Order: sequence, then structure tokens, then C-alpha cells
Amino acid sequence: MLKQAFLVFFFVFVLLISLFWVYLYFTPVGEEQSDDPLGEIGETNEEKEAEEEAEEEEPVEQDHVEEPEEGSEAANHNWVGKEVEEYQELHGEPIRSGPSAYDYDWQMYHLDEGYTGIGVSNGTIVMVANMGESIQDEEVRAGMSREEIESAYTFSEDVDVEVDQRQYTFHIEDEAYSIRPLAEIDNIFVQAYFDTVQNELVAIRYLTAELLLDHRPYSVTYQGALPERPSHTRQEWQAIENSSKYRVHDWNNGIRDHYELPSLEWDDNAAAAAFSHSEQMAVEGFFSHTAPDGTDLGERLEAHGATYTAAGENLASQYTDSLAAVVGWLNSEGHRENVLHEEFTHHGAGVYERYFTQNFIVPLEEHP
Repeated sequence: MLKQAFLVFFFVFVLLISLFWVYLYFTPVGEEQSDDPLGEIGETNEEKEAEEEAEEEEPVEQDHVEEPEEGSEAANHNWVGKEVEEYQELHGEPIRSGPSAYDYDWQMYHLDEGYTGIGVSNGTIVMVANMGESIQDEEVRAGMSREEIESAYTFSEDVDVEVDQRQYTFHIEDEAYSIRPLAEIDNIFVQAYFDTVQNELVAIRYLTAELLLDHRPYSVTYQGALPERPSHTRQEWQAIENSSKYRVHDWNNGIRDHYELPSLEWDDNAAAAAFSHSEQMAVEGFFSHTAPDGTDLGERLEAHGATYTAAGENLASQYTDSLAAVVGWLNSEGHRENVLHEEFTHHGAGVYERYFTQNFIVPLEEHP
């Protein structure tokens, strides 16, 4: 009797092992590159009609960063998974809100400490993004060096993620690993955004595994199939684009706040010129400051009623969103000069799907 039971157990065991290997053999293994692991940044375009060129900016020296108090109840990553009403009870209503290209809505806050954006899906916070002094976690503050941040977070070039009992591995390579490495803390994923020129943290994003997989900001290998990303009608894209352009503006000012530079004022004419260029690049399939018809930044600004004494333009495409694009510009030499330029006073951005354009100007009436 025992011998028969043993044989039955043995055959069942062999059968299960065989089925497992058959599953592995016939389950496809895939690899998907992010749209572009670092997005695409255009060459800088700065046009000046003032008589004298501004002198090249010197890097801004940062004061010593104070260590955060241990056990700070303001820890940003703890908000992921909580109800948005709790956040609003503490911080009030957002300065603006709007849809994203993913399955959540953005809410932007300009608090005393700086700029914060949260992603909200069905009333629950699924993402928190902080820039500058709004970074308030137990062991992390803006201005800390890469080495200091690595004492709090363990970054890896290969990060495993599990969603719906499926395994995915993100590969963070080269410049992506330098500018925006990935870590995990308390089952929440962390993207740390660095200014590699100054070697310091300028922004941070906390998000769920599901949202990280939706964003796909790095190349990924997987077994089985990738979940489909949300698709949008042109009307839905228009609402997303209108929301995204103001986040480009907010994150730019967040960077300038961090480096103690004056905030830029929004300029509708500069924004209209920026949108027209983003749209033309997407529709006609090019990526340049000069369009196939020969029009350039100056002609675009003039066509949309912007008068100026100095102007600059930054381009980007295929980034996850406006935060990623702005940090990308900060880490590109010519674009960085525009973002941190002391003379620019006004700014307008235009987004068409995944094409980003931002224009910086000094309006003619402000020039002495």
C-alpha cells in the first residue's frame, strides 16, 4: 500500500515538473526599450537682439545641507497609497490639476518648501514628485550629493518589479543611471533626479510598481506580455497637453527656486509659439529648431505676437512626462543655460503628445 502511494506521488511530482518546464518553454520572453532611455534633447537655440551678450553663468554654490530630523512625519514616500483627501486636509487645494498621459490625474502644489506634484487615481495617491526644498523624507534632502543619497537608497542597474504575479526587470544604464537611478523603499519605487553638473539631488519621484510599469522610463525585459498602455483620442490629448505645459512651467520654476533665481512669469504668446513648434515636429516628423519650411524661433515668436530683446528655446521628445523633460534639460549644457539664465523673466511651454518645447524671453517693454 505504501509502495503504491509512493508511486502515485512520484508520478504526480514528475507530471507537475514537466508542466512547469512546458510553461517556461512556450511563454514568450520579451524586451522593450523605453521610447528613448533618456528622451531626446534638441540642440540649444538662443537668439539675442540686445546689444551685449550676457556673460556665461558661473555654477551656483550650494550651502551645507542640514541633516533632516530623524522620524520626520513629513516623509513624502509615505503618502503613496493614501487617500488624496488626507493630503488636501494638510496642504489645501492644489494650484492646478489636470490629466496625465497615464491612468491618473496630476495635482500641483506650490508650498512654502517648493513644488510638489501628486498623481491621483480613483481618489488614491499613486505617485508623489518633489522638487527642491519640498523633498522632505527621513534621510533625504535636496542638495545632497549622490554619495549621500546612496547611503539612504540602494540603486541598481537592474531592478526587478512584480505586477500581477508577473516579473519584469528594468535596466537602468549609462546616462539614465547617472541622472535618474531607481531604488525601492517600503515597497515603493524611487526615482532620484540629479543635477550631474553640481552632483546634487534636485528632484525625487515615488511611485507604485504598477505606475512604474506604465511609465516604462527604462528598457525592460519580461516574460509573457506587457500590459497595454492607455491610448488617447486627439481630444483627450488636447486636455493632457494643456495640463502638461503648465507643469513644464512649474518644474522650471522649481529648479530656479532651488538655485535661488527669480521665478519666470507665464507668457501666452511664447507658449503659443512653443505649441506650434511641438505640433509641427510631431506631425511632420522632424526634430530641430528650424522647421522644414525654414521658420526659426524668432519667426515663430513674431508670428504669435511675442516681442522680445532676448529669447531661448529648448526642445525635447519621448520623455515620460514634463518632470523628466525638465531634468533632462538641466543636465544638457546649452539647455541648462536657458533654464538657469538670470536675464530671462518670462516663459511659455507647448506640448504636443510627447514633444516638448519651451521658450524663454525678455519682453521688449522690460528692456531698459
